Amino acid sequence: MGALIFDFDGVIADSEAIANTVLAETVTGLGYSTTLDQSLSRFAHRRWVEVMAEIETAIGKPLPPDFSDELKRATFERFRTELKEVSGAAAFIRRFTHLPRAIASSSSIDRLQLCLSVLGMEDEFGEHVFSADMVARGKPHPDIFLFAASKLGVSPERCLVIEDSAGGIQ
Repeated sequence: MGALIFDFDGVIADSEAIANTVLAETVTGLGYSTTLDQSLSRFAHRRWVEVMAEIETAIGKPLPPDFSDELKRATFERFRTELKEVSGAAAFIRRFTHLPRAIASSSSIDRLQLCLSVLGMEDEFGEHVFSADMVARGKPHPDIFLFAASKLGVSPERCLVIEDSAGGIQ
């Protein structure tokens, strides 16, 4: 094995429940009653444009122009106070300091940077934190993983990817 490539949400950061709670609260406030479980089943691991289209259809009107910005602000605020690592993630990562490693995530780079800071894990990956925003196609396409491998200077065949979502595994 030449390198480790980690997904982030659900693998390193226990962030999905927080983000989906904020989304459920926000969407409920717009008139589309949504619980955490419903948010996870309806929206998790989907492209943002698809999520917004479903919400607009459910509420019968366009989303407010500041919807995405306000949701991001509220989510980041909640991360600052509630975010925890997935149990054992930091210890596992530190066991492999001898290997090149990277994060390859569908999350935005600013979300990744904030979460790594909150978790005190910025130094574990340095500049090797990559968002699907940096490639043409997101998961389930392999582009983000191939990009991470190239930035690490390791052939994809020699990389082990640690991923928890069906789209990422696909």
